[in-house]
Amino acid sequence: MTFSKEAIRLINDTDYRDSVYKDTYGWEDLGRSLTTVDLQKTYWIMINMYGDEENKNKFLEYMMAYDKFIPSDQIVIAAFYTCVFFDPKITKIEDGKPNIYRPDLFEEYLRRTKEIAGYITYFREGNAEQKIKNK
Repeated sequence: MTFSKEAIRLINDTDYRDSVYKDTYGWEDLGRSLTTVDLQKTYWIMINMYGDEENKNKFLEYMMAYDKFIPSDQIVIAAFYTCVFFDPKITKIEDGKPNIYRPDLFEEYLRRTKEIAGYITYFREGNAEQKIKNK
């Protein structure tokens, strides 16, 4: 497995890893990540918060707004693959390698990621705002 610079930092820097991951994320976390313009972290937070049925449409609207400038489906997939392997709720780092001990959570985040990427691809083809509201 080949890791990006971000992934290597998450593996090697415990303090950094602890600063990236939280048990639960909130709107303040999302706002802070948006101000740093680190889209992978922002999308990882949205993947986490996407599990809340009440806010799914709001996250899709945010992602579609970015999709006008960058391929949001690719960013959400990259965020998943960069972040899921190092989330302490899912993985333990042992001898510098990720060991998934919660495959159920891994699968749930994969399901969310696939759903989000699917919606983005679908919405890209037409009037995204109207389709999201009617979802």
